[in-house]
Amino acid sequence: MSKNIKYLFISLILLFGGLGCFITDRLGSAVGGVATTDQAEAAKRAQEVVNYTLPEGFTEQMAMGMLGVEFVFMADAPLDADNNDAKTFILLAKLPENAGSAADLKKQAEDALSSQRGDNNKVDMKQVDSREISINGEPTTLNVEEGQAENGEGYRMMTAAFKAKSGGPALLLIFGPTASWNDAAIDQFLSSMQ
Repeated sequence: MSKNIKYLFISLILLFGGLGCFITDRLGSAVGGVATTDQAEAAKRAQEVVNYTLPEGFTEQMAMGMLGVEFVFMADAPLDADNNDAKTFILLAKLPENAGSAADLKKQAEDALSSQRGDNNKVDMKQVDSREISINGEPTTLNVEEGQAENGEGYRMMTAAFKAKSGGPALLLIFGPTASWNDAAIDQFLSSMQ
């Protein structure tokens, strides 16, 4: 796995762990965490948030419940230390029903990811588009940001806050290099979430 991808993956875990701590602080109780790399279990957990069809070549890679936040990572190649093929990542996060506004939590996630730092990994993301989509039958706004890492590689990120099947707040984040971004595959995935 490339240094950029490892850094992003760790950043996402820390980000959503931090969101879990924030939520736990607001709720006053902690919920233990359980992680799995079993693809069938990860798919089951993701389908509890929203029905969808993954683009060809994508699979559910990992699911984790930590401090009241459930999240599932999906990618276009296996996420392991020996694999540099994964390029685009999809993250679904389900938050406790009384965690607060999904829009506020989405803003925190965007702010945290918009200026990542590491060894030549700083990526300053700027919003380039915003459009209305439907997830779980409810309208929501999909924000699209793009940026360039210090090493010259361009990235795109899409984020949306929505209501999970349970009615509680949920977040969608899609992230990957612009050079390998597949608009048709991502649009198909987004359309399947209606």
